Amino acid sequence: MNIRHIVALLSKFLVVSCIAFVTLTVFYGVPIGNILWMSALITVVGYAIGDLFILKKLGNFIATIMDFGLFFFVFWLFADQYIETPANQLFGAAIAAFFIAVSEFVFHILIEVSNPLRISKADITDPNGQKFAAEAGEEITPAEDDLMNENRNEKNK
Repeated sequence: MNIRHIVALLSKFLVVSCIAFVTLTVFYGVPIGNILWMSALITVVGYAIGDLFILKKLGNFIATIMDFGLFFFVFWLFADQYIETPANQLFGAAIAAFFIAVSEFVFHILIEVSNPLRISKADITDPNGQKFAAEAGEEITPAEDDLMNENRNEKNK
């Protein structure tokens, strides 16, 4: 798994769980354990389907709408156990889904820029399985004495 996938998944999980915590735990009393489970489910499913497939094929707006539907459905399904009235269940799920969808719109822009599916130069290996890496030395510019010696050698030729 590419490090960019891990960073994207962790950042998505962090944003989803924070917004779900504020909207569902603080205002409606949904236990934090359930918020973390819902966030994990939404993160994995949303990233695999929405961010890697739908975002690439259909664009940011459609992927954000799909994410909103996923968030709303999962929050509404799990909120049934903890929020008493159906109106509050729908409103709580809609508010949480809305704020996460707004953050997902920005997250999709980040995904399009970083593009976790792109192969970087650090991932290229030779046929023997060895990874290539860039090497940097301390001698960025030659010393003046070296330049003067090279110029003299060229003139003497």
